[in-house]
Amino acid sequence: MPSENIGDCGTAQFPDKHWIIAELELGICYIRHACGSPPPGYELGIIWHEHDLGEYASIGVTWDGPKDAPWEYIARAETALSRFDDAVAWSELKPEPEEEWEDEDEDEPDDPDEDVSESDPIELYRREEMVEADQKDWHMALLIFQEMGWLPVRPLETYDHPLMFVTDDEGKSMQRAGRSLFAVIQDEPFVSASVQMDLGLFHNLTEFVGGGAFIVGRPGSYEDARQNDFPKTDMPDVPR
Repeated sequence: MPSENIGDCGTAQFPDKHWIIAELELGICYIRHACGSPPPGYELGIIWHEHDLGEYASIGVTWDGPKDAPWEYIARAETALSRFDDAVAWSELKPEPEEEWEDEDEDEPDDPDEDVSESDPIELYRREEMVEADQKDWHMALLIFQEMGWLPVRPLETYDHPLMFVTDDEGKSMQRAGRSLFAVIQDEPFVSASVQMDLGLFHNLTEFVGGGAFIVGRPGSYEDARQNDFPKTDMPDVPR
């Protein structure tokens, strides 16, 4: 598959592969916000390169077939990524080592109600609209999308994390997978008994994700974006 490099960002080094990927994902999110998606037929993402000492990762564009690279988009993306990399204090963003968190946990009393993350609400939103769901329901919807044919371009767990940007193409792929489940249920109604979430909620999520690129955020993220990020003119009231 042909590819063209855009660049990289962050300061992570091997063997900290998870943080390398996280930094590049942040860079990709910024490029999408600053430059939009690449032209149809091209995919923006992480590219792994082989060399004598192992492998390294960068942000780039890939495509199928004998097409030329989208040079105008790549030039704009390079400028945006450089601006983003220079503006971020990467050392302040890096999570604390896992052992430090374990030491802190030993000082705290056990709280059976402490781990409630799966039931915490999240917001899926774009400029025009927002829907809410529990994190466990969104994760189950992702599993169903995958089971019905959606092929995630990143590790599945990254789609649970705020602030995750999901492209228009991926959203439409999720929607096709979700609708294929309802087509199966229409022909074989007994299949609905095996779906491990509310079908009404799953239908709402399926229709939402196909409406365009969206962001996965914490509660209040949409309202914050309305106030600070989205243009102030002609902002609609948010459907829920």
